[in-house]
Amino acid sequence: MLATTQGPRRLGAAFLAAVMAVMVAACGGSTATSSAPAAASAAAPSQPAPAGSAATGESPAASPAGYTGPPVTIRYSIWGDPQEIASQTAIAEAFHAANPNITVDVDVSDWDAYWDKLQTGLAANAAPDVFAMDGPLFPDYQSRDVLLDLKPMIDRDGYDLTQLADQGVADFTTADGGQFGLPRDLNTIVLYYNKAMFDAAGIPYPDDTWDWTKFHEVATKLTDSGKGIWGGGLQTSWQENYYNFILQNGGTLLNEDMTKCTVDSPEASEAFV
Repeated sequence: MLATTQGPRRLGAAFLAAVMAVMVAACGGSTATSSAPAAASAAAPSQPAPAGSAATGESPAASPAGYTGPPVTIRYSIWGDPQEIASQTAIAEAFHAANPNITVDVDVSDWDAYWDKLQTGLAANAAPDVFAMDGPLFPDYQSRDVLLDLKPMIDRDGYDLTQLADQGVADFTTADGGQFGLPRDLNTIVLYYNKAMFDAAGIPYPDDTWDWTKFHEVATKLTDSGKGIWGGGLQTSWQENYYNFILQNGGTLLNEDMTKCTVDSPEASEAFV
């Protein structure tokens, strides 16, 4: 997801091309105008936003003229491989072409360094204007009052949330209807398999009928420990595997309104066994 900071806080990526200007206005601008449909408005970062302005949802009136304020630079931070700089910079350049007075500086860090930099920036009141946020970490950051509620600007500009993945939008929606981020992409959990190994063993390739029992059965047949060949392997990091196991077992990490941890429920705890 992409998030923007409140006051000196920011938002995120897929929303980058549509709401970049809005974020600037919310993060510190005093005036802003709106761009064409599906685009947001931007403001010059002159004076800090008045205390409570983001919380009340106040925002500049929309205008079809696009951003016409003085030149401004937005800092946009994400985690990822250095190669991602090329694709994200292309997005930023396309946005700049449509809004010549807004320049976007793209900053990419690896996973661990990213969160250290973000937390340090937030503590020092110097966080990026727009930044990527991980879904499971969102409740923590939102509870610290460091993210900007985009709902007033979404409503003002008529931005169509239905064009985005429902779950990606819902992950950053609060119980009172606030929208503190929008998805730029979604994780995909996939199965890779070696066709040559399946062919040699005379086993049909995986299909949609497979369940975990079938996976274990085939993996066992393909395993030859004497030759160092293992029929299957799983990444065991928290989000990419255990969370999916929890969901498949009917469990959750948090209750529906995200006020209580449910990882100790039988459905969730069984997924770790």
